[in-house]
Amino acid sequence: MNKKQILVTGGTGYLGSHICLELLANDYELLVIDNLVNSKISTINFIEDISLKKFKFYQIDIRDNKAIKEVFSKNNISAVVHLAALKSISESLIDPYEYYDVNVSGLITLLRAMENHGVKNLIFSSSAVVYGRQAIQPITEQASLCPENPYAFTKSIGEEIISSLVKEKKLIAGVLRYFNPAGSHESGLIGDKPNKVQGNVIPKILDVILGNEKVFKVYGSDYETIDGTGVRDYIHVKDLSRAHILSLQKILNDKKNHTLNIGTGKGYSVLDLIKAFEAVLGEKIPHVFEERREGDVAECFTETSLARDVIGFQADKDINDMVSSALNFAKNYSA
Repeated sequence: MNKKQILVTGGTGYLGSHICLELLANDYELLVIDNLVNSKISTINFIEDISLKKFKFYQIDIRDNKAIKEVFSKNNISAVVHLAALKSISESLIDPYEYYDVNVSGLITLLRAMENHGVKNLIFSSSAVVYGRQAIQPITEQASLCPENPYAFTKSIGEEIISSLVKEKKLIAGVLRYFNPAGSHESGLIGDKPNKVQGNVIPKILDVILGNEKVFKVYGSDYETIDGTGVRDYIHVKDLSRAHILSLQKILNDKKNHTLNIGTGKGYSVLDLIKAFEAVLGEKIPHVFEERREGDVAECFTETSLARDVIGFQADKDINDMVSSALNFAKNYSA
């Protein structure tokens, strides 16, 4: 029996590399494209070393229509897991045009190539940012979308495009609105280490622990939350990767479209994260409070029942798993 061939766009990134490992572990044939703007070529070797399997890699930009067409022409792709995108809220406020170009135009280029080559199955990497500020927590999939920054708008627009093609072109899609990925693979070989400067909380805390920064900046101490700092639903990247496999199996086997929130259902504040790292380290992490950042919301965590009912997903790992694995990767990476 021939293995199903799965294309992962953005496959050398933080989430992409972990999803690639899950796909290989589940005996899919893997293809990866990435322009390496925010990741490193060495990630390919790490994935192959961990999985003990080889796969095809194409260093191309998701907007390169000719190159994308060639990938589809040379392979027999069954489904696409689309992750290739820019993902910084603060950066999107500075250069929204680039975000619309990569995240929206890139999606259209991909969808056109899929249509031209008869590929109907898509997993789309969306985000909880599409919800914006929600008065009612936890957030369900029925909540209205209220994107508040260019990055969020690109994800919301992407969802609308896909929804339209589901109706008009019989596309079969799993749209995953995931919350805050955290943690790393237990090998310590792959984790969250982008080429660009980023604003994610856990890598910033790790910079202080490793001595790259003197103090961790907590943006906002006056939110209406349990301790005044922002509250987020952090989900271990391995749990999140497993959710992608379950979603993929649903569209391949049952031909069922779905839009799901992927998280743990638990909200942790920034101070909760600091305390979790301090518990692992046995020492205090120096931190100061700064003004809120534009585009940030007070709290955001999900209701998990629909993901459990539709694809059988439930997160297994907790905040301690996320913190300890992230620390293991950071120490290994900096060694």
